[in-house]
Amino acid sequence: MEPFSTFTAWVAVIVGYLAPLAYVACATASNLTNTKRGSSCPFSPRAGWVLIVLFTGLLGWLLFIYSQYKKRTTSKL
Repeated sequence: MEPFSTFTAWVAVIVGYLAPLAYVACATASNLTNTKRGSSCPFSPRAGWVLIVLFTGLLGWLLFIYSQYKKRTTSKL
């Protein structure tokens, strides 16, 4: 069996790791920029999600998408 080419490896890295990271960093949800008063966390919610996606990759992106979907469905009620 022949190993993957360099191009295929770079495509896998970009699609599976960098694209979700860029998506979360550029998301326009209003709840990602505001921190709650009295919070002891030094990071904003956006920075927290970026760190989660940075460490977990595609799984972190799927968690981000699920949390945004869940907030949209509960806010309509």
